[in-house]
Amino acid sequence: MSNANDRVVVTGMGAICCLGQGVEALWSGLVAGRCGIGPLRRLDADRHRIRHAGEAPLPDGAGSGVDPAVQFLSAAGAEALGQAALDGDARRRTVVVFGTNFGAMGATERLMRGEAPAAALAGEVAREAAQRLGLDAAQTTISLSCASGNAAIGWGMDLIRSGRAERVLAGGYDAISEVVWAGLCSLRAMSATALRPFDRRRDGTIFGEGAGLLLIESAAAARARGARPLAVVRGYGTSSNAFHMTHPDAHGEGMVAAMRAALRDAALPPEAVDHVNAHATGTPPNDRLETAAIKAVFGARAARIPVNGLKSMLGHAMGAASALEAIACVMTLREGLIPPTIALTDPDPDCDLDYVPLR
Repeated sequence: MSNANDRVVVTGMGAICCLGQGVEALWSGLVAGRCGIGPLRRLDADRHRIRHAGEAPLPDGAGSGVDPAVQFLSAAGAEALGQAALDGDARRRTVVVFGTNFGAMGATERLMRGEAPAAALAGEVAREAAQRLGLDAAQTTISLSCASGNAAIGWGMDLIRSGRAERVLAGGYDAISEVVWAGLCSLRAMSATALRPFDRRRDGTIFGEGAGLLLIESAAAARARGARPLAVVRGYGTSSNAFHMTHPDAHGEGMVAAMRAALRDAALPPEAVDHVNAHATGTPPNDRLETAAIKAVFGARAARIPVNGLKSMLGHAMGAASALEAIACVMTLREGLIPPTIALTDPDPDCDLDYVPLR
């Protein structure tokens, strides 16, 4: 249980996604309701069943031989560390916790084609990115599917609360590659048209890529170096119901358990929540069951709580998804503005909350 003595604050953020590079590009695109999903360009689209994606721009100056996953992490990390004004010994001692679905699959593909001497596992991506960022402390990579980014933030929070770290660069990443895209297409969970959260016509998600990183640190450490907190991380919760590869359980019990665990950890009642950023994948079962789970947690107040689905603009960025949306939540708190759920023009009767449609 958190308390005033172990407050964890956000002091820096970095992002790269299909809306562009940088938190400003992410936020301005979301507020404008701009969709970053477009034709698949870095792959031979004709080889794949689904030919559009949320592709992120490759940062300038990284070099063609650098794995896109490393490029995304390096760009997002540099922005987060720069905003936090972290340098010197404090930077070197910053712990790294990254979450990912697929790790260094691009490097693995180059190995298979005989273009690289050795496979780069997910841990190698973390090490290379950390080295580029001047971070010499411990590095950990975890993989919890599309919860990976938020799980990394939660783990980093635990490290700070327990005194094992003063500050952590935490978040998630993933990069599209031939093997990754072929595997995602084989799930048969992607839409061939558009990602429409909570809409009657929704027929699947659309995957994307990028990285979202937050520098989190103890309030005491931030205060000691004169850093200005952007937000407080009050609590987190996880659950694992292992129901199906792509479907939530039939009653949304895993979602309910995770939300209630987060509230308990934050020592907050449901009445304290004024906005919910939903997973909102645009798949028929997820959005209906997520709606039911929100109602189960918040009761009659659920109808008055704005809920949005940012994947309508970002695509499902895999390991980066929840971290990018965590950054959007920090910006929502700071700006007092909730980005919309776009492409929601024909609401599903089973999805009857306030989804901030269109604007």
